[in-house]
Amino acid sequence: MLTLTTANNHTKSVINIFGYIGDDSFPDAEFWGITGPQQIVDEIQEAKRIGSTEIEVNLINTPGGEVDAGLAIFDLLNTLKLDGIEVNTIATGMVASISSIIFLSGTNRRMNENSKLLIHNVSGGIFGDIEDIESYLEQVKQDNEQLIGLYVNATGLEESIIAEMMSKETVIMAEDAVTMGFATEVINVEEKTIAFFKHKFSKQMSDKPLSIKDRLKNIAKGVTDAINGPKNLEIALTNGQTAFVDTAESTPESGNLIKIDGQPLETGEYVMQSTNQMLTVENGEIKEVKEASTEDAEGMEAVVASIEILSKTMATFISEQKGINAAATDGIEAIGKLVSSNFKAPKKDNRIDTDNEGKSDPMADAIEAKNKKRQEKSK
Repeated sequence: MLTLTTANNHTKSVINIFGYIGDDSFPDAEFWGITGPQQIVDEIQEAKRIGSTEIEVNLINTPGGEVDAGLAIFDLLNTLKLDGIEVNTIATGMVASISSIIFLSGTNRRMNENSKLLIHNVSGGIFGDIEDIESYLEQVKQDNEQLIGLYVNATGLEESIIAEMMSKETVIMAEDAVTMGFATEVINVEEKTIAFFKHKFSKQMSDKPLSIKDRLKNIAKGVTDAINGPKNLEIALTNGQTAFVDTAESTPESGNLIKIDGQPLETGEYVMQSTNQMLTVENGEIKEVKEASTEDAEGMEAVVASIEILSKTMATFISEQKGINAAATDGIEAIGKLVSSNFKAPKKDNRIDTDNEGKSDPMADAIEAKNKKRQEKSK
């Protein structure tokens, strides 16, 4: 189990769930790749021992498994909220069957953009006489109704819609899962960052990486500060962050408070771009201001060289982009004409058959019902 601690004494433990969900009470369960209630109990106890305030559960390409084992894990995670521990879940790859129920235990339920959920009716089998079979059938029906209820509670959809989706064994993509209420967010990697340097003395990084544009703006400000001197002690740091020092003086001093985005700067060593001075910070207070070492200065030169290369690359990219866009547009139009004249769409998977006229589509019904509820609330 991975444990992360932030500056605000917020401790998060991460539990990863892979593979089959089942009984893990026997000695070789881990060898066979089985995740079960016993493993989750052990990891929860460890999280409580170290004082975790949040548990993040990553469900990674798990096909599901035994209903009772999955419901036990759901209850173990869900009841942690009574102890004041926040539980959040993340879906990666296919999260199917009873694993999709475990996913619902999270307050925040995030899905990677290429992940999917699969829901279906409870299945199984038994060998015995007619009474055994009838008894087993009743239990399966009860289990199925129980799962329908959990999906309804999480999504707000009608029971009939959930039941039809389960009967058709429905695969739900990330965006549709958010629309219908199974998930709360899709994790989108919208901006690819370019790491063109990493300073050896940069001990701390912000929780969210700055965009290339913001990092270049900070670097440009550092150059301006070197010429004109800093204003209002807004300091550009070599790790791409901008800090603010609480002082009326023109330079930071030991004892000054220093913040980023209104929050105390985390403990570590930071270098100012404009003066190449190193700040030693403890819990948002500057403890020492000193000149950076020769090695650090050489690192700054490497940063400048990297920026010059990046600047030239960006200029070339911008100059070529117009021609690329024009060529791409022509190519796409040509491909579209070719496809429309020669391509005949195959019949979709029966599990999500939205093209058959006269047949209901549970996915479309679910999305339409959700949209109607949102419209009614907005009135």
